[in-house]
Amino acid sequence: MEKRALSFVFVASVLSFNPQLMKKIGACATVSDGKAQTVYLVKQWHLPPSITAKLKRIEPFPQEKNQTQIYGQLAEWIKASSLDTAIAEGCEGEIDDNFKPAFQGWSYADLKQHAHDPDFNKILSHVVVKLKARYPSELHAACGDKLSEIKNAELALSDARADVGYLSRIEEHKNDPVKLKPYLDGAIEAYHLKAGTTVRDAEDSLVIDLRKSLKSFEDSTHERDLSFVQKITAIHSAKPTVLVVGGLHATDLKTILESQKMNCEILEPLAYQNDEEALNQKLKALIR
Repeated sequence: MEKRALSFVFVASVLSFNPQLMKKIGACATVSDGKAQTVYLVKQWHLPPSITAKLKRIEPFPQEKNQTQIYGQLAEWIKASSLDTAIAEGCEGEIDDNFKPAFQGWSYADLKQHAHDPDFNKILSHVVVKLKARYPSELHAACGDKLSEIKNAELALSDARADVGYLSRIEEHKNDPVKLKPYLDGAIEAYHLKAGTTVRDAEDSLVIDLRKSLKSFEDSTHERDLSFVQKITAIHSAKPTVLVVGGLHATDLKTILESQKMNCEILEPLAYQNDEEALNQKLKALIR
């Protein structure tokens, strides 16, 4: 894609969304002057990459409709020549013929082979990779994520869930010594607490660890968001850029984009479910 340096001018926010697929839930406070880059943040609800979706199921995955709506909206923009660049989460580097990672069992090469199948839009895989496979010459697709920070975030979230597991069981059984014992003893061993630690002290220690876990998760998420924005700022297209990303990232991304004097709109598929956002809020509530 041709690079234009100092004289480059971005087109103001022009993408119209299909209300049968998307709804607008927010926007950056940046004032558009025709020179600021415009980013569309499309929130997604997706399966973990390792879960295969190649086999036929009696009941579809609950994420399927959400992913199909994202694919449908971006495909409309591509076919209308309104969109030529999409940034993806969950991977690094360019999405092209050399792209090797598989999502839900589908590689880029697999998707290219089925790109013109009648039900291609219903294949449950990485939506940006799917779009690149279907529109290889019309779309520049790139990954903007940091895999190391994904791993860090997953470990932090796993630790947080362990903290909550012990906290909830200890609180539930604190008045029943028999049922309490395995959970209190387990927490003492897992968190290297002193023998004979009381319920109150164990809960205090678990809350402290939960706070650390959530801080680590938020730090890794923020590093990923900075990486997305760095990738976006390297884009050289007069048209808006779309970033398809988990809804948990939207608030922080909006703040970063505003600090960079960039325009943004936040879109949510009608079938989106905010399970990650809800979980994060529940975890935060435990440390207030």
